[in-house]
Amino acid sequence: MEVGEFYEAAYNVTPAHADDIHAAMFESSELEVFTESGGQRRKANTITITDTIKLKSQRSFFSIFFDPSKNR
Repeated sequence: MEVGEFYEAAYNVTPAHADDIHAAMFESSELEVFTESGGQRRKANTITITDTIKLKSQRSFFSIFFDPSKNR
């Protein structure tokens, strides 16, 4: 989802300020923000409306308990 689309959805629900939304994105353990060229944003104050918000990759539940690289 593009940041601009996210703004539209958030502003329809809440009077949140853009800086507050950016800070919340970076505080979230589940979101990542990427530039148009694919680089990851490192600071909340550099987010632009053309950036993309993605869910972070999650490790599989089974990979925690089962590692096929180890011989058992």
